Amino acid sequence: MISALLLLGGKGNRLKKNVYKQYFEINNKQIFQYSLETLLDCKEISKVILVVDLEHYDVLKTFISKTYKDNNIDIVIGGSTRNISVFNGLKFINTKYPKCSYVLIHDSARPLVSKEIILSNIKNVKKYGATTTYININDSVCNIKSIKNIDSYLDRNKIIKIQTPQCFKFDIIYKAHLANQDTKITDDAQLIMNLNQDVYLVLGDERNFKITTEFDLKILETLLNENGRK
Repeated sequence: MISALLLLGGKGNRLKKNVYKQYFEINNKQIFQYSLETLLDCKEISKVILVVDLEHYDVLKTFISKTYKDNNIDIVIGGSTRNISVFNGLKFINTKYPKCSYVLIHDSARPLVSKEIILSNIKNVKKYGATTTYININDSVCNIKSIKNIDSYLDRNKIIKIQTPQCFKFDIIYKAHLANQDTKITDDAQLIMNLNQDVYLVLGDERNFKITTEFDLKILETLLNENGRK
């Protein structure tokens, strides 16, 4: 059994909106619905667990029951940090779905994740036990001493940008979170590496970008309209 955690806890403070970014509507859909529906379209995934903040729990529960009339979606209350939210989701799976073998974790602020990326993570986690999505760096990258002083340039061929989804053998990621409950690490693959477990790299896509600023929202709206996606 494969479960998916879709994280909806971020507030999006860099967006000048009166609504959390994952609930912002584009083309009559809230942003989180785009990645949710892609996950639901993957027959390999048995359950999708939405991890939400307490403030939106009741409203979202009502919305999901009216909009998605099946039993493949659960909703769990997250915590004050991403790390706590993921662990809350894992504890829920461990209790309710003890036969879960793998878990895929994705940020709802990446609405344009493709089915191909999701399936590639699932395929490779069965071989390697842990995967993360990445893209290459195209710009020059450097260390700085201050805003006015470059220290050194880095070899961009040895640097990548990490995206989600990430996918893990369930017992491995659960063990990693048990060992790091107080950590401020915000990337689950890093927790796995702390256990000396290798993480397989799955090539992602520039379209799988994270909504952070209002400019990102404009890009998202443009891409959705170009593709005629509703």
